[in-house]
Amino acid sequence: MIIENSHLEIFRDYLEIPDLHVMTVENKLQTMKEFRQYLRQEIYEYFETAMENGAFPNLEHESQIEYDFKELLDLNKIPHPQWGGLSISHCPTLGVFVSSYQYQNLGVDVEQINRIEKNLIARVCSEEEMDLAPETHFLWTAKEAAFKSFYRLDQPKTLSEIKVFDWSKKSENIYHFRFESFNQKGETIIGEGLLYESSPLDLSITHI
Repeated sequence: MIIENSHLEIFRDYLEIPDLHVMTVENKLQTMKEFRQYLRQEIYEYFETAMENGAFPNLEHESQIEYDFKELLDLNKIPHPQWGGLSISHCPTLGVFVSSYQYQNLGVDVEQINRIEKNLIARVCSEEEMDLAPETHFLWTAKEAAFKSFYRLDQPKTLSEIKVFDWSKKSENIYHFRFESFNQKGETIIGEGLLYESSPLDLSITHI
């Protein structure tokens, strides 16, 4: 899967995140643990270079930024930096991360389509969701990415607590969707996302 500049512009425009960054890393290593560590190292080096080039808008929090950098290298931690939004996903062939300095509640998920089992989708999706989705397998990455977007909020306990709806096609292989869930007060929280289908992979990016 290659993210072209044209794809990135669509992601930025429809999600209204002007500084959205998307980076993919191909897996050429023997084990998933090695690949996960390599992916984290790539992300670490990207942000280290960005900081050196003055890309961070809040350099007065440099000590916090450096602490967040160290967390990036710890596979036992899910990085959620104070200076912005960051989300990571990987499948056996590809790793991807998305980031923004302006928006925190980001999510990303990448999956091999042939590994998405219909019985799993049926367990976390309603019949209505499956009927309305352009492709049933789209729902898995859409919900996984949406789940990550809730991390700083009241995160649902399961994917079935997230409803995905309002699908619309934006280009040949990019689809926009909305999603919702409820917080502990019973209030509805709504987000949106884009799904990029590039066989054999699905990639979803979401934000609230």
